[in-house]
Amino acid sequence: MDIKKTQKTTLVFTLWTFFYFLCFRWFLLTNWDLDMFSASHWQYIYHKWWHEGWIIEGSYFWILFISLFLFIPLWILGFCFFMTRPYGLYMEKLFWDSIYKKKTASVQNQTKITGLKKKKSYKEVRPKALSGTPISVAPPQKNAPVSADEMNVSPSMSQKLFMQESSTPQSSMGFSSRELSDDFGGVSPFAQTNEDVLSSFDAMENQQTERLNEDLFDIMSKAGAAIVEKPQVNDKTVDYMAIAKDQVFLVLQDAEEGDWLADEERFNDEDPLWFSETSHRVSPITILKNFENELKQAGVKAQTHIILVKTAGNIINAEDMHDVWTQMNVLVARSGIGCPVELPSFTQTFPAQLEAPTEEDIQAIQELLKK
Repeated sequence: MDIKKTQKTTLVFTLWTFFYFLCFRWFLLTNWDLDMFSASHWQYIYHKWWHEGWIIEGSYFWILFISLFLFIPLWILGFCFFMTRPYGLYMEKLFWDSIYKKKTASVQNQTKITGLKKKKSYKEVRPKALSGTPISVAPPQKNAPVSADEMNVSPSMSQKLFMQESSTPQSSMGFSSRELSDDFGGVSPFAQTNEDVLSSFDAMENQQTERLNEDLFDIMSKAGAAIVEKPQVNDKTVDYMAIAKDQVFLVLQDAEEGDWLADEERFNDEDPLWFSETSHRVSPITILKNFENELKQAGVKAQTHIILVKTAGNIINAEDMHDVWTQMNVLVARSGIGCPVELPSFTQTFPAQLEAPTEEDIQAIQELLKK
């Protein structure tokens, strides 16, 4: 029996995919209470991984992510295995041997010519009675119940096995995947209803978008600094320049929305770039650094401080970049709806009290800016 390649591929693909998905879903639900067909569970993993920097610790979640990583390779191996099976030969053996071969044998037997045998008459078959021996016929007896002991009949082997199984107590030993959990004390984070998962998403969204109503200009003014808005030196500009005695604070607001990956390393003498899912841009810290260099070249001798304020969007690797920014003498704060929430607010970053600058300091900087 010949099966076309297209029919074979379609049949194997459909049956194997259906069976594989059901088995893999059962495996995830049994061990981690993770439903692979539930969008809320995948959203939970996405938020933990991308927004919160989830670090995999412990064998419980290592086995989970290894299983998810091997999901597609195992499906491909199974599909290739079942595609190499000779299904045509199997079907020939199944249908030919069970149906066609029997019919062929019966048809062939009908064509054979067999000789006719003449039946003997009753008189020839009946045994002859012995002469002088009376024939007595005993009356039939009613059937009486007979016990097994009287008949010497022992229980069958299947009955013995059944009796042994019923008499043997079931083992209380069992294996639970919760024994592998050393992260959550045996409780899976997926063992909750969809409403609980969605409510946790709402809580995370509210935490991430918690607005800090801060007036940067007012905060710097109350600290005693003289503020210059949009200062410009040789086509380089920032949002604010706060002038104090022997100190200058350069402040830049970053209002770019979306998730950004910060990088402060130069490549081929090009400015460092920050990357999002769809685009990239020059690092705002590089913009502040360039403005600082222009001030020093113009003759500003006061100590400069750089502050980047994230007023919207999110820096996904802010925790990893903290040491890098510290080495660069850069302060990064958040305000408005800027994220991550672990960043300090601008109120916490900017000094609460500064020594007021002299008129000479202000006029010297203003003359540099006019040039």
